[in-house]
Amino acid sequence: MEVEVANAVEGMGPLQRWLAVLVGIAAVLAASLATLDLHSSKRYEDLVTQSSRQSAALFGRIAGSGFPRTSESVSERTALFRGIQATSREVLSTVDPQVRALEAGIAAADRAAAERLTRLAETIGRVPAPEAGVDPLVRSVIGTSEDDLNALADRQNRTLNEATRYGNRSGRALFALSLVALATVLLGLAAVMGARSGAEPLVGGAGLLLLVALGWGVTAFGE
Repeated sequence: MEVEVANAVEGMGPLQRWLAVLVGIAAVLAASLATLDLHSSKRYEDLVTQSSRQSAALFGRIAGSGFPRTSESVSERTALFRGIQATSREVLSTVDPQVRALEAGIAAADRAAAERLTRLAETIGRVPAPEAGVDPLVRSVIGTSEDDLNALADRQNRTLNEATRYGNRSGRALFALSLVALATVLLGLAAVMGARSGAEPLVGGAGLLLLVALGWGVTAFGE
């Protein structure tokens, strides 16, 4: 068997030898690029899914933690307004003796309301204690700080950037694979035409395409 193979190889002309070598290179290169594309596509899909989940989690924490903060801010502004009203009425009660009793009473009520709203505002933005019976996830969302939101946003951006990198890698692998396919077509035409029909340019073009495909596939790892 080995003697037959050796005789067959020796009986090949230069064109046939180049065809055999380039076909083998094309097969190995095509398999490698297909594997690279499959792996990159899978990673891209996984990372896009992770990015979508992280985006939803970020939106949920923004919405969940924003409502208590907004309510706290509204209560603080209302308390401040009531305090200003109380001060104005106290000043007015000292200026006009005819409305002193009325204004002083309303001022006292506004002052009490302002103090109560201030205490209420402090509790609105506070994370409920564990013994309050609030779900731990809800407590975690309410207690999300601005630093936590920034960290979640950064993580989501990093995941999306990595997904983009794998998407670009897959695109480069597919382009290189298309060059290998074109080179294979040229090799097939050269094999049909034979040496006497001037197939050498086709073999040279196929070799050049395979070289470009190899270089393009290598650049995919730089993404």
